[in-house]
Amino acid sequence: MDESPDPELLGSVRSIIRLARIAQQACEEGGLTMAQYRALTSAIRGKKRAYELAQYTAVSRPAISALTNGMVKLGLIERSGHASDGRGVFFAVTSDGVETLQKVEHLLVRRFEDVLGDAKDALKMLDSETLDAVLDLQAEKDFGVPPRRPRQGAEKGAEKGAEKGAEKGAEKGAEKGAEKGAEKGAEKGAEKGAEKGGEKDGEAAE
Repeated sequence: MDESPDPELLGSVRSIIRLARIAQQACEEGGLTMAQYRALTSAIRGKKRAYELAQYTAVSRPAISALTNGMVKLGLIERSGHASDGRGVFFAVTSDGVETLQKVEHLLVRRFEDVLGDAKDALKMLDSETLDAVLDLQAEKDFGVPPRRPRQGAEKGAEKGAEKGAEKGAEKGAEKGAEKGAEKGAEKGAEKGAEKGGEKDGEAAE
Protein backbone atom coordinates (compact mmCIF):
# COMPACT_ATOMS: atom_id res chain seq x y z
CA MET A 1 0.00 0.00 0.00
CA ASP A 2 1.28 3.45 -0.91
CA GLU A 3 -0.08 5.36 2.08
CA SER A 4 -1.52 4.66 5.49
CA PRO A 5 -5.26 5.12 6.08
CA ASP A 6 -6.53 8.23 7.78
CA PRO A 7 -5.90 7.36 11.46
CA GLU A 8 -8.83 9.46 12.71
CA LEU A 9 -11.27 7.85 10.28
CA LEU A 10 -9.87 4.40 11.01
CA GLY A 11 -10.36 4.99 14.72
CA SER A 12 -14.01 5.95 14.14
CA VAL A 13 -14.59 2.88 11.96
CA ARG A 14 -13.15 0.59 14.62
CA SER A 15 -15.39 2.18 17.24
CA ILE A 16 -18.46 1.71 15.03
CA ILE A 17 -17.62 -1.97 14.59
CA ARG A 18 -17.40 -2.40 18.36
CA LEU A 19 -20.68 -0.53 18.80
CA ALA A 20 -22.32 -2.83 16.24
CA ARG A 21 -21.70 -5.75 18.59
CA ILE A 22 -23.62 -3.96 21.34
CA ALA A 23 -26.48 -3.33 18.92
CA GLN A 24 -26.52 -6.99 17.89
CA GLN A 25 -26.72 -8.13 21.51
CA ALA A 26 -29.63 -5.77 22.22
CA CYS A 27 -31.49 -7.00 19.13
CA GLU A 28 -31.00 -10.63 20.09
CA GLU A 29 -32.22 -9.87 23.61
CA GLY A 30 -35.38 -8.41 22.06
CA GLY A 31 -35.88 -11.46 19.85
CA LEU A 32 -34.64 -10.08 16.52
CA THR A 33 -31.66 -10.64 14.30
CA MET A 34 -29.91 -7.56 12.92
CA ALA A 35 -31.37 -8.27 9.48
CA GLN A 36 -34.89 -8.50 10.92
CA TYR A 37 -34.37 -5.26 12.81
CA ARG A 38 -33.19 -3.44 9.70
CA ALA A 39 -36.12 -4.82 7.70
CA LEU A 40 -38.61 -3.57 10.31
CA THR A 41 -37.05 -0.10 10.44
CA SER A 42 -37.42 0.07 6.66
CA ALA A 43 -40.95 -1.32 6.36
CA ILE A 44 -42.32 0.78 9.22
CA ARG A 45 -41.85 3.87 7.02
CA GLY A 46 -44.24 2.44 4.44
CA LYS A 47 -44.92 -0.69 2.43
CA LYS A 48 -41.83 -2.08 0.75
CA ARG A 49 -41.13 -4.54 -2.03
CA ALA A 50 -38.68 -7.38 -1.47
CA TYR A 51 -35.88 -5.71 -3.45
CA GLU A 52 -36.23 -2.56 -1.29
CA LEU A 53 -35.88 -4.60 1.90
CA ALA A 54 -32.88 -6.35 0.36
CA GLN A 55 -31.23 -2.99 -0.30
CA TYR A 56 -31.86 -1.66 3.20
CA THR A 57 -30.91 -4.83 5.07
CA ALA A 58 -27.85 -5.56 2.90
CA VAL A 59 -29.22 -9.05 2.27
CA SER A 60 -28.85 -10.64 -1.15
CA ARG A 61 -31.97 -10.96 -3.28
CA PRO A 62 -32.02 -14.78 -3.05
CA ALA A 63 -31.70 -14.57 0.76
CA ILE A 64 -34.41 -11.90 1.17
CA SER A 65 -37.08 -14.50 0.39
CA ALA A 66 -36.03 -16.60 3.40
CA LEU A 67 -35.88 -13.46 5.58
CA THR A 68 -39.35 -12.20 4.63
CA ASN A 69 -40.92 -15.67 4.85
CA GLY A 70 -39.53 -16.08 8.35
CA MET A 71 -40.77 -12.66 9.44
CA VAL A 72 -44.23 -13.38 8.03
CA LYS A 73 -44.37 -16.63 10.01
CA LEU A 74 -43.36 -14.74 13.16
CA GLY A 75 -46.15 -12.22 12.53
CA LEU A 76 -43.74 -9.28 12.25
CA ILE A 77 -44.70 -8.34 8.68
CA GLU A 78 -47.51 -9.23 6.30
CA ARG A 79 -47.81 -9.56 2.55
CA SER A 80 -50.20 -7.57 0.43
CA GLY A 81 -50.79 -7.48 -3.29
CA HIS A 82 -50.97 -10.34 -5.78
CA ALA A 83 -49.54 -13.46 -4.18
CA SER A 84 -49.35 -15.17 -7.59
CA ASP A 85 -47.02 -12.46 -8.88
CA GLY A 86 -44.00 -11.83 -6.66
CA ARG A 87 -43.34 -8.53 -8.42
CA GLY A 88 -46.66 -7.20 -7.16
CA VAL A 89 -46.16 -8.15 -3.49
CA PHE A 90 -45.53 -5.56 -0.79
CA PHE A 91 -44.54 -6.09 2.84
CA ALA A 92 -45.94 -4.04 5.70
CA VAL A 93 -45.25 -4.10 9.45
CA THR A 94 -47.95 -5.70 11.60
CA SER A 95 -49.03 -4.43 15.02
CA ASP A 96 -46.88 -7.18 16.58
CA GLY A 97 -43.99 -6.00 14.43
CA VAL A 98 -44.42 -2.42 15.64
CA GLU A 99 -44.52 -3.59 19.26
CA THR A 100 -41.41 -5.74 18.81
CA LEU A 101 -39.53 -2.91 17.11
CA GLN A 102 -40.37 -0.47 19.90
CA LYS A 103 -39.23 -3.00 22.50
CA VAL A 104 -35.91 -3.59 20.73
CA GLU A 105 -35.24 0.12 20.23
CA HIS A 106 -35.83 0.79 23.93
CA LEU A 107 -33.30 -1.95 24.66
CA LEU A 108 -30.85 -0.43 22.18
CA VAL A 109 -31.01 3.04 23.71
CA ARG A 110 -30.77 1.71 27.26
CA ARG A 111 -27.83 -0.56 26.39
CA PHE A 112 -25.88 2.26 24.72
CA GLU A 113 -26.63 4.60 27.62
CA ASP A 114 -25.37 1.98 30.07
CA VAL A 115 -22.21 1.28 28.09
CA LEU A 116 -21.31 4.82 27.01
CA GLY A 117 -22.49 6.81 30.01
CA ASP A 118 -21.59 10.47 29.55
CA ALA A 119 -19.77 9.57 26.32
CA LYS A 120 -23.15 8.99 24.62
CA ASP A 121 -23.00 12.62 23.44
CA ALA A 122 -20.13 11.63 21.16
CA LEU A 123 -22.48 9.20 19.43
CA LYS A 124 -25.17 11.87 19.08
CA MET A 125 -22.71 14.01 17.13
CA LEU A 126 -22.96 11.63 14.18
CA ASP A 127 -24.86 13.22 11.27
CA SER A 128 -27.32 10.35 10.86
CA GLU A 129 -29.31 12.00 8.04
CA THR A 130 -26.22 12.52 5.88
CA LEU A 131 -24.90 9.04 6.63
CA ASP A 132 -28.27 7.43 5.82
CA ALA A 133 -28.44 9.28 2.50
CA VAL A 134 -24.95 8.10 1.54
CA LEU A 135 -25.70 4.53 2.64
CA ASP A 136 -28.93 4.50 0.61
CA LEU A 137 -27.00 5.54 -2.50
CA GLN A 138 -24.42 2.84 -1.88
CA ALA A 139 -27.18 0.24 -1.47
CA GLU A 140 -28.60 1.23 -4.85
CA LYS A 141 -25.16 0.77 -6.42
CA ASP A 142 -24.68 -2.60 -4.75
CA PHE A 143 -28.10 -4.02 -5.55
CA GLY A 144 -29.00 -2.09 -8.69
CA VAL A 145 -32.33 -0.66 -9.73
CA PRO A 146 -35.46 -2.82 -9.36
CA PRO A 147 -36.23 -5.12 -12.29
CA ARG A 148 -38.79 -3.77 -14.72
CA ARG A 149 -41.80 -5.82 -15.73
CA PRO A 150 -40.99 -6.59 -19.36
CA ARG A 151 -44.55 -7.48 -20.31
CA GLN A 152 -46.20 -4.45 -18.77
CA GLY A 153 -45.91 -2.36 -21.95
CA ALA A 154 -47.17 -5.23 -24.06
CA GLU A 155 -50.11 -5.77 -21.70
CA LYS A 156 -51.00 -2.09 -21.86
CA GLY A 157 -50.70 -2.11 -25.64
CA ALA A 158 -52.91 -5.17 -25.89
CA GLU A 159 -55.54 -3.56 -23.66
CA LYS A 160 -55.49 -0.38 -25.73
CA GLY A 161 -55.64 -2.38 -28.94
CA ALA A 162 -58.59 -4.40 -27.67
CA GLU A 163 -60.42 -1.23 -26.65
CA LYS A 164 -59.78 0.40 -30.02
CA GLY A 165 -60.81 -2.77 -31.82
CA ALA A 166 -64.05 -2.96 -29.84
CA GLU A 167 -64.81 0.69 -30.58
CA LYS A 168 -64.10 0.23 -34.30
CA GLY A 169 -66.18 -2.93 -34.34
CA ALA A 170 -69.08 -1.17 -32.65
CA GLU A 171 -68.87 1.73 -35.13
CA LYS A 172 -68.75 -0.63 -38.11
CA GLY A 173 -71.64 -2.62 -36.69
CA ALA A 174 -73.70 0.53 -36.23
CA GLU A 175 -72.91 1.67 -39.78
CA LYS A 176 -73.82 -1.73 -41.23
CA GLY A 177 -77.00 -1.78 -39.17
CA ALA A 178 -77.98 1.67 -40.41
CA GLU A 179 -77.27 0.67 -44.03
CA LYS A 180 -79.27 -2.53 -43.69
CA GLY A 181 -82.11 -0.62 -42.04
CA ALA A 182 -82.15 1.94 -44.84
CA GLU A 183 -82.15 -0.79 -47.48
CA LYS A 184 -84.95 -2.67 -45.77
CA GLY A 185 -86.93 0.56 -45.37
CA ALA A 186 -86.50 1.42 -49.05
CA GLU A 187 -87.57 -2.08 -50.10
CA LYS A 188 -90.61 -2.00 -47.85
CA GLY A 189 -91.52 1.49 -49.10
CA ALA A 190 -91.23 0.40 -52.72
CA GLU A 191 -93.33 -2.69 -52.09
CA LYS A 192 -96.01 -0.69 -50.29
CA GLY A 193 -95.99 1.94 -53.04
CA ALA A 194 -96.35 -0.71 -55.74
CA GLU A 195 -99.22 -2.35 -53.88
CA LYS A 196 -101.03 0.94 -53.41
CA GLY A 197 -100.47 1.86 -57.05
CA GLY A 198 -101.87 -1.49 -58.19
CA GLU A 199 -104.94 -1.08 -56.04
CA LYS A 200 -105.59 2.41 -57.40
CA ASP A 201 -105.23 1.21 -61.02
CA GLY A 202 -107.67 -1.63 -60.35
CA GLU A 203 -110.25 0.73 -58.91
CA ALA A 204 -109.93 3.08 -61.89
CA ALA A 205 -110.43 0.21 -64.34
CA GLU A 206 -113.66 -0.79 -62.61
